[in-house]
Amino acid sequence: MSSINIKDPGARLLPSGRTLHIETLNLTSFQTIIFIHGLGASSSTFGSIIESSGIADDFNIITYDQEGFGLSSKTSQGEITIDKYVEDVRDILISSGVERAGVVAHSMGGVRTAQHFRRMGSFVG
Repeated sequence: MSSINIKDPGARLLPSGRTLHIETLNLTSFQTIIFIHGLGASSSTFGSIIESSGIADDFNIITYDQEGFGLSSKTSQGEITIDKYVEDVRDILISSGVERAGVVAHSMGGVRTAQHFRRMGSFVG
């Protein structure tokens, strides 16, 4: 079982046993947007966009570092698969109390987003 990284206050242990760096803004709004970064990137990819657009004034914002990227270490045994990434998004939304979210994705994050829609349409849209 993974332990929480006390050097990273955004670290969250998910039901899968993986620990990911997750940041949330304005979890008081009715609508949520989750941002999914591309291969070789991190949640910081979206920082300036979120800040300059003021989008967090109107929406709940969730950004996270996928396993093995940014502040999220690789904690799974074996290969990280699309199924694991899809499971992570589901777990992040559930643990954040979000039933449904819009998605903004970049690069390979878009491929993963297509998988989210295909497998978990009830969570994203």
